[in-house]
Amino acid sequence: MSDRVRAGFDFFEAGELPAPQISAAEAEALVAEQFGVVAVARSLGSQQDANFLLTDPEGSPIGVLKVSNGAFGEAEISAQDDGAAWVAERLPDLRVATVVEPAGRPARVPRPGTPGEVARVVTFLEGGTLTGSDYLRPPVVEGLGALSGMVNRVLGDFEHEGVHRTLQWDLRHATRVIDALAPFVDDAHRRAVVEQVRRVEGDAIDALGPRLPVTVIHGDITDDNVVRSGDENGTPDGLIDFGDLNTGWSVADLAVTVSSILHHEGATPTSALPAIRAFHRERPLSADETSTPVRRASTSGAFSRTRSACRRR
Repeated sequence: MSDRVRAGFDFFEAGELPAPQISAAEAEALVAEQFGVVAVARSLGSQQDANFLLTDPEGSPIGVLKVSNGAFGEAEISAQDDGAAWVAERLPDLRVATVVEPAGRPARVPRPGTPGEVARVVTFLEGGTLTGSDYLRPPVVEGLGALSGMVNRVLGDFEHEGVHRTLQWDLRHATRVIDALAPFVDDAHRRAVVEQVRRVEGDAIDALGPRLPVTVIHGDITDDNVVRSGDENGTPDGLIDFGDLNTGWSVADLAVTVSSILHHEGATPTSALPAIRAFHRERPLSADETSTPVRRASTSGAFSRTRSACRRR
């Protein structure tokens, strides 16, 4: 896939993404008026969108209301919905949160009185996420890596005009994001650690980056966005939230998945190996994607200092 000029949202121009302001009562009125659904709404929170669990009066889930950030256009919202449908069709054993189309109603509607905000209802997936810092057993880590690899593989053939945008989560812009945001870190020690890692890794990543395959990626296959199955291991078998769907380094999906493993209780870099192996089985990694930066010793030291700083706080 060519890395063509992005015509959509640009984080470096916008600078911030405040989530839409909407109360539970307003969410209930919205789904009643726009989708013809009578429901009780409970906020699920989000960084850039507004999400509400919708239940019937007896408490049974109906779906999840998503009110998109007004910074994103129709093409970008359409890409998220089409991407979810694409994955669901090609991975029938994976549960995917896709758009619900109420009878006789549009799947997506503008939120009245707001500039650019779009509302839609997606399916609710039963089962909990892996959110938190609890210990993750190796079979769960392996399952998370396999899920990431499968989704990454099938999204490699997905194309849509709405995936061409510049997000702060795109690892191709990592050094630029650090340079822009590091001054806002009040803790001087933490800021110094981040800046040290940026200095150690920046040149190596810049040199390797042009050789890494670029595809459409989910961009956020983490412990927060997968849903556990009912088996004895609690292996993840569901995927939610395509809000960060974008073009990017294909291997970034794995990097983001691994990063979500490392904050769990007792985790070390070796804890992520089952996920990396499982990802590779589902979507084989290229030689460039497994390359070791030339500054390995310095990087290891910086990584250790970063983990130590986090543990002390």
